Amino acid sequence: MKRIFISSVQKEFADVRRILKRYVSKNPAYRRLFDTFVFEEDVVAADRRTDEVYLSELAKCDIYIGLIGKEYGFEDADGISPTEREFDAAHLDKPHSSNPTNPLIADALYQTGHIERLGTGLEDLFKTCMVAGLPKPKIELLGGGFHITIFRRMRRDSHRIAIVNDAINDAINDAINDAIKSRPGVKKVELVRIIGKSKPTIERAIALLKQQGLIEYRGSKKTGGYYVKE
Repeated sequence: MKRIFISSVQKEFADVRRILKRYVSKNPAYRRLFDTFVFEEDVVAADRRTDEVYLSELAKCDIYIGLIGKEYGFEDADGISPTEREFDAAHLDKPHSSNPTNPLIADALYQTGHIERLGTGLEDLFKTCMVAGLPKPKIELLGGGFHITIFRRMRRDSHRIAIVNDAINDAINDAINDAIKSRPGVKKVELVRIIGKSKPTIERAIALLKQQGLIEYRGSKKTGGYYVKE
């Protein structure tokens, strides 16, 4: 299902935003294909700043609808309204202009081959991820900049690896349990030698066996050891 983000200055087009959302949700065909997001109706109380919330929600959407009227809206510390920030975020993965802080330095870096053409970096990044079969990167605007998350490809054999790991861990746990049965009061350092695994591996296995109520530690820290629970 595709998600639609409907945006405008809050004091303008309030009725239009609601009508668009209602139209999509009531239409039998559209509501199976699309879900709509309207800030004032779909945001619940959160401990994050308002701008972080709407930009985070925008990053989850596939389609952006901007309703542009006469009002610019509230300006933040950088003199930019929420609606413009939403518009910018929605278009970062499309061809766009770039405004470097120092054009002379940017041009010198481009001429020497250290950077690509201005405004093409994100576009090239998205194309590269698409060619590699990776999910679309996630863009979040943060103050005067932005944060990009690039997702790794899931390994097809990850489930099989998990099964093998579980089997190995079960074998180690069984070996420790048997060693403690045959050597009541055995110490951790002795289990490392007997089982032939690293100390962290033995410690994890002991912690799990104790949590399962199968073994226990008796005695002092210096002279005590591990016993199978009766």
